[in-house]
Amino acid sequence: GKHFDETVLPRLGMRDAVRAKATLGEGGFIAEKVARGEVEIAFHQITEMLPVAGVTIVGPLPPELQKNTVYTGAVMKSARNPREAQALLDYLVSTEGRKAFLERGFTAP
Repeated sequence: GKHFDETVLPRLGMRDAVRAKATLGEGGFIAEKVARGEVEIAFHQITEMLPVAGVTIVGPLPPELQKNTVYTGAVMKSARNPREAQALLDYLVSTEGRKAFLERGFTAP
């Protein structure tokens, strides 16, 4: 939402026009407002929209308007459970873990 309001709309030259009719939300699954009929359209991360029943996801913004979030994992030297932490990281980079991420709307190189 914030990226869309502060970056995408100004780049498209339509922030004022959209803001005149917009309802900005904060936190949670913003698409739930669409599902409840409170708003007609929502812009949010796909991963935050997929779990919401009753909405139709049209697709991502064009690449030039995207804001990508990169997640990184590491096991700290002071970890209380380093084996378990490493097992989680190993799962996340496995074929099965990658599939779980992709099914939930994340992308991966």
